[in-house]
Amino acid sequence: MTVIQIFTTIVNVVLLLMVFDFLRRERLKEKYSIMWVSAIVAIQLLILFHEWLNEFSLWVGVYYPPSLLFYLAFLFLFIIVLHLSLVVSKLTKQNQIMAQKLALLEAATVTDAASPDYPDTGNESAAPTDHPV
Repeated sequence: MTVIQIFTTIVNVVLLLMVFDFLRRERLKEKYSIMWVSAIVAIQLLILFHEWLNEFSLWVGVYYPPSLLFYLAFLFLFIIVLHLSLVVSKLTKQNQIMAQKLALLEAATVTDAASPDYPDTGNESAAPTDHPV
């Protein structure tokens, strides 16, 4: 193994441990951890067996294998950003709906609190009416 392969293997092991730690602390959901673990394993395989990248790049028609690697990395990051944009859009819509429901509940609470418990007869000693709760 070359020095760069040893260094990147150590970095990948640290990244894998970080992903598992995030999973353990519930800071990362399982569906996202599968994506990150798969990416780390794929990178590690390409580091250890760089001939695979050479053969795949020739099969695809790319003559400089590192450019294919950068393209795949860019594509991977683009997919992640697109997915996270969809998640943020969904959460924004849910947040808006929840804020509207909360405003309606607060308005109903204020309206209920402003209504008198006693009938307005002018008699202070009148008994309270039965309002269903």
